[in-house]
Amino acid sequence: MPDSICGSQQGLPPSDLPPRHIVLWGERGVGKSTLARRLLEEWKGPVRGFVTRSSPPDADGFRSIYLHAADDPAPVEHAGNRVGRTNRTEHTMWPEVFDQLGVELLRAQPGSLILMDELGFLEQDAADFRSQVLRCLDGNIPVLAVIKHKTHIPFLQEIRSHPRVQLYRVTEENRDDLPTELSPLIRNWNNLR
Repeated sequence: MPDSICGSQQGLPPSDLPPRHIVLWGERGVGKSTLARRLLEEWKGPVRGFVTRSSPPDADGFRSIYLHAADDPAPVEHAGNRVGRTNRTEHTMWPEVFDQLGVELLRAQPGSLILMDELGFLEQDAADFRSQVLRCLDGNIPVLAVIKHKTHIPFLQEIRSHPRVQLYRVTEENRDDLPTELSPLIRNWNNLR
């Protein structure tokens, strides 16, 4: 029976599972999220999941990071969806927002795609959210994820080494060619809906 959260199907042999999930990674500012948005143009079904956005720096140089529904056409920033505040050396995190709102945003039904843009270090203390992300990767609903380049974060290492994940490094040299390479995978996911 499918899991109503991420479509997991226990006991299915690997040959019966849909194509691997796509995880984009690379240096900050290289175009990972832009590539994810371009790939979503190929998707013909509903999109669930989340996007993170940061505010402009305040007077002290801190940016607030907010979690928004991937399908929200007019996201609003408020305390209930703020997951962190950082100036790149100091960080304040609100893991309870990941554990409540983040888990809810990852609830998806068959026929949808789960977008996770972006996973990094702010969720390190959000155990429920991290578990939910891994359950989604175990599931049969397609996942398109963007992760930070940081290799020392155990949670990101788990994602990179997940057996159903296909990693694609995004660089300035290949970012314009990757849509041509990856679009057929998204179109194939449409055929499995």
